[in-house]
Amino acid sequence: MAELRRKIQPLLLSGRTALAEKILAAKQQVAEAVTAEFFVRHPDWLTRYGERGRARGVEDAIYHQRYLASAIEAGAAAPFADYARWTVNMLGARNIAAVFVAENLEQIRQEVEPLLSPDEHELVSVYIRGACDSIDGTAPQCPVETPSEPQTELRWLVVFMWWLPSRAIAGERRT
Repeated sequence: MAELRRKIQPLLLSGRTALAEKILAAKQQVAEAVTAEFFVRHPDWLTRYGERGRARGVEDAIYHQRYLASAIEAGAAAPFADYARWTVNMLGARNIAAVFVAENLEQIRQEVEPLLSPDEHELVSVYIRGACDSIDGTAPQCPVETPSEPQTELRWLVVFMWWLPSRAIAGERRT
């Protein structure tokens, strides 16, 4: 955790905001590329879920990027790891294993690399690796698992309550 803080702290809010905006600007393109690659790797999913599954894959990849961008902008990796665990639980109820969530996050990390500076990509990698580590070997649980830190849910709420109005003021449309 100390290493993560060292990597996050030097980037000022303006730098984190710029990085979040880069991620959000490319979210559709990245989501489509990641989903196409996922279906190449797992052709049985197209048979099982069809075009509706492909559309849901793009949707999910966009959600992942939005949460990643908000966590980066806030300078807080823990909410993104919490989101990854929540996603595993939610998709687990639909018989989608945690390994597929981790694979999708890793695909996003790889797909955004050419769009970012080396330092920006390293920061994105730290957030995504942290999220993947938090779900590694995770089996879905009901109800949603208890946060590892007592204030995790409150921190999540504070981070996203702060972030959402700032995005609305900045004029980003939630599509």
